[in-house]
Amino acid sequence: MTCLPNNNRCKLLVLDIDINQLNSDDLRRFFIPYGPIESVEIFPRCSAAIIYFVSYLIVDRLVSYRTYLIHQNYVRLRRFRLDQTNWSIDCRTLRVKFNTTTNNKLTELSLSHCFKEYQSYIEKITVFPNNHGLILFSDYDYVDQLLLLPSNVYQINNKTLTLERMIQKKRDLIVGRLLNQVEYLSKQLQDKSNHSRDDIEQLEAEIFILKNENAQLNRNIKTRRRVLVDISNRCSNEQYHRKRSRSNSSEKQIKRR
Repeated sequence: MTCLPNNNRCKLLVLDIDINQLNSDDLRRFFIPYGPIESVEIFPRCSAAIIYFVSYLIVDRLVSYRTYLIHQNYVRLRRFRLDQTNWSIDCRTLRVKFNTTTNNKLTELSLSHCFKEYQSYIEKITVFPNNHGLILFSDYDYVDQLLLLPSNVYQINNKTLTLERMIQKKRDLIVGRLLNQVEYLSKQLQDKSNHSRDDIEQLEAEIFILKNENAQLNRNIKTRRRVLVDISNRCSNEQYHRKRSRSNSSEKQIKRR
């Protein structure tokens, strides 16, 4: 199953390369056992490389490993991504909208039906009034897969959808700050009706991501609390048993006297 020229599905993106330790020949020698390689290209500024295989099935297998150790260098294996400036960012959120002006309206139901083959991997669908939606997947690889399909694959009422990664910006992971920012952005949407369409989309997307961050933080906090409680209980039990052991030992010594 040979790839056609410039088929991005046949390209493996290798991230976090130490260019002082690895070169294109090293990568070719390491990955050639997985299948025939058309070409290897290194991008020093991105600390990345693209390996072009003869079949996308080879890439499917390799990306399932996620990370690999090559000459003491841990690298990440990903599907090819078009936006080079954000190659290194794993994104679980897909932005969806019609590629032309239309009277059709996006709904959670229509998007759910449109992406029904990915239904078991979708965690959340949010649709906004200005006719675009955000789909949160359980893993970044589903977003990468979808963006490598032909541009006209997904349609609603014969209208083609445009898909793009919704990159998550780095922020301080402080629950209070996130909640305040969500409230602030929500108020901006309500008070400033003259925002341009792009500005509104960006604000809504920020809110969507912030809420998901907050939910994840709350889950992490609950997990840490359970761990701390378990540790505290174990320590208390150990102290109790040590005291009891010392007490029994003292009683035995007294009886012997």
